[in-house]
Amino acid sequence: MRVRNLRKYPGEVILVTVGPVPNMRDVIQKDPEALKLAKRVIAMFGSFYMGYSTGPVIDAEWNVRADIPAAQKFVSSGANPTLAGLDITTFVRLDEANRLRLLMRQSPLTNALCGLYTLWLYEEYARPDPTLFDVVAVGMALWPELFSTRKAHVRVTDEGYTVLDESRPPNCEIGMTIDTEEFIRRIMERYLKQNLRREW
Repeated sequence: MRVRNLRKYPGEVILVTVGPVPNMRDVIQKDPEALKLAKRVIAMFGSFYMGYSTGPVIDAEWNVRADIPAAQKFVSSGANPTLAGLDITTFVRLDEANRLRLLMRQSPLTNALCGLYTLWLYEEYARPDPTLFDVVAVGMALWPELFSTRKAHVRVTDEGYTVLDESRPPNCEIGMTIDTEEFIRRIMERYLKQNLRREW
């Protein structure tokens, strides 16, 4: 991402991060006001009320833990990012029936997604049904009506935990609920209708 694009189109650019945020740290260091110019900043980031197991114990979520100093700078940037944490992402899984629909579609996109499923199975934490962590963050930009959020002050600890501090003014919005069934319906519709094959 180029900072000059945010300067050129203030209030029009939506930034979505789906991994660790050293690139956001670099932007902030280059221009501390740049992220504030975005229409919206959305990140797959954090664990606020539940962890990977969907239990009540939070985890040091991977995108935060992978670069803790960058994550600390990101949440304190003043950009008021919307955070799609484990609280909403862990519920969105692609079941066998939908994976079979992707396999039968045989488009460049669906073939790539089916290939990614093989990689998913090699992850040590993986369940048979892949969790669409990053897809949820993108979905917050596409279909905000499917989510509820709340303003909160988020602090990143030196161990990579995202801790809520109710005594301080909000610096983020965190995802609280997602209409999982409708989200899956819409994302499957996108996958099955998309055709990336070039016409020559």
